[in-house]
Amino acid sequence: MFCTNPRTRISTDDARHYVLTTAEKFDIIASDRWTCLSKGTAAIYSKEYFEAVKRHLNPGGMFTLYVAA
Repeated sequence: MFCTNPRTRISTDDARHYVLTTAEKFDIIASDRWTCLSKGTAAIYSKEYFEAVKRHLNPGGMFTLYVAA
């Protein structure tokens, strides 16, 4: 079930691409359900990605990353 709160937006875009190409700031950024052993997911575990996420968080914002091995 998706949230119907108009203040909430869920994006299913590639997380790394999204934060590197948007100028928006967010209260919460959640990267969900990737395993670092899957092909093509290594870039989401890079220093560059984490720094980009930090730049796009509002003051007091929160970042979550689901990791499964």
